[in-house]
Amino acid sequence: MKKRSILSSRHVEELRKHRRQKAGAKALVFLLIIGALFVGLGFASEWQRINIQNLEISGNKVVEAKEVEGVVLSMLDGKYLWLFSKTNFLFYPKGKIKKTLAENFLILKDIDLALENANTLKITLTEREAKFTWCGEELPEDLSTGKCYFMDEGGYIYAEAPYFSGDVYFKFFGRTENNGNQPLGSYFLPEIFRRLVYFRDAAEGMNLNPSFVVVKNDDDAELYLGSQINAPKIIFKLNADIEKTAQNLELVLGGEELKEKIEALQYVDLRFGNKVYFK
Repeated sequence: MKKRSILSSRHVEELRKHRRQKAGAKALVFLLIIGALFVGLGFASEWQRINIQNLEISGNKVVEAKEVEGVVLSMLDGKYLWLFSKTNFLFYPKGKIKKTLAENFLILKDIDLALENANTLKITLTEREAKFTWCGEELPEDLSTGKCYFMDEGGYIYAEAPYFSGDVYFKFFGRTENNGNQPLGSYFLPEIFRRLVYFRDAAEGMNLNPSFVVVKNDDDAELYLGSQINAPKIIFKLNADIEKTAQNLELVLGGEELKEKIEALQYVDLRFGNKVYFK
């Protein structure tokens, strides 16, 4: 009985060993097949008929098409896992291209990528339009000095403004989203920017001549009615109801006496609700 048991155990162990070898062989064959398919797909991905060969760029006015093309081509260069071509219309890095273009060209407001066919990638660009300028955190003694930057309608700072822009654009002074550290690519006080523009527009609607606004660190703001630092200014609170503040200004200007003297005043102070002070 003991001898028979030993023989049976050896037989079972041999069967197990055989099964393991067979399973290992199957796994190896499976891996080889998968690897072959993987390599085959890699070679197939370079087939010209399914690869991007042409770029069509439209919508750009300021940005050079060649510069955009250069960035995109650099994104399409190379392969994934040393096998799959990045120019393949199925695998091209759409998200990375959009992100890189936005980082390299801050003037671009919107970037749309669409395949016209397997060989042609259409890149449609929408550029920001300069509506205002940001000219620093503090008001300088001489407005003709200092560097200014273009801002779009949302207060996004995207490009250095040329010196000759002068008084063409309404100016903002005050801290930026990142407290003045590299203003490009940041927003000017996004939480209150719309209110500042609203008050500026309201002043224009009252036949005043707002040229720039200075935002202080104590939630006060000063809207200057002229292009010089000694021009009359309207002082108001940033944390107040801006529509109510504009209404108070309109009521004050309803008196012809003050309206005629506005250019000779130093300031009109709207920080105290219905009480308005001027000098």
